[in-house]
Amino acid sequence: MRSINTVLLSEFLRYGVVGAITALLFVGAIGVISSIAGPGIFVTALCYGVAVCFQYMGHARFTFKRDPANAKQGRRFLVINALGLSLSVLVVNGLGPALSLRPEWSALIVIAILPALNFLLFRYWAFSTPTQNRDQRLSNGA
Repeated sequence: MRSINTVLLSEFLRYGVVGAITALLFVGAIGVISSIAGPGIFVTALCYGVAVCFQYMGHARFTFKRDPANAKQGRRFLVINALGLSLSVLVVNGLGPALSLRPEWSALIVIAILPALNFLLFRYWAFSTPTQNRDQRLSNGA
């Protein structure tokens, strides 16, 4: 049986892979769709939505090995994303100016804190309960 430290490290590494792919997907989608439709809030929101959907599926299936069809888990994931957005806005638009920081420095603070905070919230809250996959439900007669 693997130790908790090995499991935690493995999940954290997979979390990083999904996060990096999500970021690349967002940037790539912005580039492609903006070149076709032009830049704008709708394009950004659409690309962000696609990235968040990918992120959820990636973390559910790959990072934490959970069934993505679990609605409670999905709601928790969205709550954590909303909290992350709120924290970002507060740091970049509130704390940063209050401390006379340039927006870039404020964004770096967010980048330094948010991934670790999200990992902990995802692991210990959103994806904390193992879910049965479809094959397990079928074999249990559900």
